[in-house]
Amino acid sequence: AYMDSPQEIAETIKSYRGDASGSLRASAEFKVAPVYGSVEMGASKDKISGEQDGSPSEADYVLIADRSPMDQLLSWPFIMLTLFFSINMVSTNWSLATAADFLASLGDTNGKYLSLFTIMQPASIFALPLVDATVHRLGFGAAFQCVNGIAFGYILIKLLSDNLNVQIIHFVAVAVVRCYLYAVTFSFLPRLLSANVVGKGTGFLYMVGGVASFLNIPLNNMVLTKGFFPPNLLYLILTIPTTFMAGFVQLTIAKENKAKKEKGLIVH
Repeated sequence: AYMDSPQEIAETIKSYRGDASGSLRASAEFKVAPVYGSVEMGASKDKISGEQDGSPSEADYVLIADRSPMDQLLSWPFIMLTLFFSINMVSTNWSLATAADFLASLGDTNGKYLSLFTIMQPASIFALPLVDATVHRLGFGAAFQCVNGIAFGYILIKLLSDNLNVQIIHFVAVAVVRCYLYAVTFSFLPRLLSANVVGKGTGFLYMVGGVASFLNIPLNNMVLTKGFFPPNLLYLILTIPTTFMAGFVQLTIAKENKAKKEKGLIVH
């Protein structure tokens, strides 16, 4: 209907003598207007659907470090990081505080294995090259998951083995997981929060972890009646939610890095 040939147009012009220009104008408006109208309506529809989508581009994402100090400390990534750090801190503190009694319950009457456990804890600093390699090759997200994996391993050893020689693996793992936990958390914190909030964030992490450590008191009382199995099982189960917490932080890292690229910022 809209593909008139030049010959047909010429014949139309000849047929309209008195009001040819007006008729042609009306014909053109009739033929062209619906076409342009459909295009305009399509564009408007796309625009409206984009606005109703509710998913802003990464360029519109506000980096956590660019938010107000209160908004940074109340952001979900920082809350997840705080819970992750606190649970793992309490778990390792439990192993440190109950090492003597736990090993004695396995037959370490002369304190030989307790001495090995005590000596290995300051040696955790030697795990720093491993932490550094993990962060640089696999990223912070994988390093956080290493904390969960190692914690799951040594708690499982405590639950399943009463062999003191096997417990030496547990000694090494506790030292390594503490190195990972503190080194990775406080290396990542300046990447998440702005410089003027890092100090507050660090204090908040230690405060929540310190308060949560009081939960070990009723667990210690439980040991007197039911032994070490229930508390150790509890901390093994807690590695499940901490895995999801670390996963949430991983997603945040990916989102922040993508937003930085969209904004033209350098991502190391």
